[in-house]
Amino acid sequence: MAVPILRTWVPGDMATHGMLNDNIREPVEFQRDRPWCFMSRSSNQSIGNNAWAAVDWTSTIVDNDNMHAGGTTQEFTIQTAGCYELKAQATFAGNLTGRRALRWDKVTMPGTVYVGTHTASGTNSSCTIPDGGAFTGNTVNTALEVSTYRVFSPGEVLRVAVWQNSGGALDLWGDMTNSNIWSWASVRWIASS
Repeated sequence: MAVPILRTWVPGDMATHGMLNDNIREPVEFQRDRPWCFMSRSSNQSIGNNAWAAVDWTSTIVDNDNMHAGGTTQEFTIQTAGCYELKAQATFAGNLTGRRALRWDKVTMPGTVYVGTHTASGTNSSCTIPDGGAFTGNTVNTALEVSTYRVFSPGEVLRVAVWQNSGGALDLWGDMTNSNIWSWASVRWIASS
């Protein structure tokens, strides 16, 4: 998707319909429908113990710039140069043992980690839910979110990776139960660089 370049008007310029479309309509249309890819999981993904794993994104919610087309289900490929907002959420099944982590990786430069959040599982051994019922920590899910802004060029490839060390495999939730999207990723163009 091409970023519109606005004309500098000078005295005496005669506005034609083409100029008006290129300098008014097209920039407004671009801002209304900026490049954006928003993906989620339609089912759970098993994440092994104590190793980073790329998330497989299986459901397209929005992809108006073909960022998720063509490559693997794990990758987002930048098509339009600019500054991007990267956001992701990972929801792990309830488990009191160990820690969970979430990060964005730029895979065109292996080893480069743009942003990461490491957190304890953060569940209590017991607590009360709004209807007065109780549940144990093993039924409380751990959700992590991460967000950053970065400048990218066309062709750069990104992915989301998760990690956990519960002592065994742990599910990353993807089920859209009750219209909730448990694990998702968003790559959204916000400005020219």
